[in-house]
Amino acid sequence: MQHAFFSMRYASMQGASIKIIVKEEKVMVGKATVVKTAFMASSGVIDVIDAVIMPPAKKKK
Repeated sequence: MQHAFFSMRYASMQGASIKIIVKEEKVMVGKATVVKTAFMASSGVIDVIDAVIMPPAKKKK
């Protein structure tokens, strides 16, 4: 049996890189799992994840 898998990176609205992994029928956004997809909204499409994604902490100067 062959397993579908791919990984890519996208830039967030804040500018940080977010890793997206698709393995078989599971989609991960960072460490969060996509649980519902394609809710239509006036501003676009919304996908629901099971965790909060926080931007990386800023480095102290």
